[in-house]
Amino acid sequence: MKLVNRGYLIVKPTEKFKNWANATNSELFLSDVTSEASCYLIEEEFWDDDVLIEKYFKKICKQEFFPVSQDAESWPSIENTGDFLEYFTTEIGSFVYDLLTKDLTRENA
Repeated sequence: MKLVNRGYLIVKPTEKFKNWANATNSELFLSDVTSEASCYLIEEEFWDDDVLIEKYFKKICKQEFFPVSQDAESWPSIENTGDFLEYFTTEIGSFVYDLLTKDLTRENA
């Protein structure tokens, strides 16, 4: 087991996100937008959760909204962290462990 030099930000959709997703894309199954949270690796050391969310919320919104609709015009207007937290719950931590012996690989999202 190896300690990875990253922290994590877990993002899970709220009911407001689920309602938007189902209204926007009727072909989605409810489980497609609720089945699991997303885990984003972030800097290892951070001191203020609010500053961290402020730094990344726009990138995260793009990543989370795109699978529902590729048309950015149909996405909710997320202008600040308050708006972001209406659509997502978050959990932040600083310990990431790699349980596998195989090297990590990287793919662009």
